[in-house]
Order: sequence, then C-alpha cells, then structure tokens
Amino acid sequence: MNKKSVTTLTLKQINKHTVYQYIYRQRETSKFQIVQDLNMGLSTVSQNLTTLEKEGLIERNGYFASTGGRKAQIIRIVPDLKIAIGIGILKNMFHLVAVDLYGEAVARETCLRGHAGILRHICRRSASFY
Repeated sequence: MNKKSVTTLTLKQINKHTVYQYIYRQRETSKFQIVQDLNMGLSTVSQNLTTLEKEGLIERNGYFASTGGRKAQIIRIVPDLKIAIGIGILKNMFHLVAVDLYGEAVARETCLRGHAGILRHICRRSASFY
C-alpha cells in the first residue's frame, strides 16, 4: 500500500511539472490547449492549474479572442516570480542586470568603479530591482 501511494504521489508531481513546463514553453496558453497537447484529462489539468495558481507559479491574465464559443482564459507563468542578478566587472565600471525567468532584463544599472561604497550601492540597487 505504501508503494502505491508513493507511485501516485510521484505521478502527481510529474503531471504538475509537465503542465508547468508546457506553460513555460508556450508562454501563453489555455486550459483546453494543455488538455489537447499533453493528452491529459480535463480534471487532471484543472487540478494542476489550481495547485500551480495557489503556489503563485502561474496566473490567469485576460482572455484569448473568441473563436465562436466562450473566450478561453490566458494562462501563463509568473515571469518575475524569481529573478537572477548578474554583475559585470570591468576596469572602470560595474554593470548590473536583473533578469526574469525567461532571461529578459527587468532592470539595468551601470556605475563607475571609483564610486565610494560600491558594494553597498550594488546591494541597494539589486534589492530595488524587484
């Protein structure tokens, strides 16, 4: 019995990961499109979307244009849920950049190397990116 529950739990984690990765790759999609493309049941997809939304990983952001029936909700990941900060150190200056989950720059800063308290400045600017 324990082995079966682990298998079920593993399958649920795989399905959730698969749905999230699909949304990430598509950038914007609908529930119906996920069901079709991943060959998953509607209830499985709905359950995973609810979980991902409660965890703050995805959001519903408007509607697609109508194709005759009810407009489908646009589902996408939250791209700025996490950011990465890169620092380029050159001879005379520092470059800072913050990127979202798609690698798109959300903030940039360049400062001269002779700037007093440069580390403090970098930390302060990094915190303000988000």
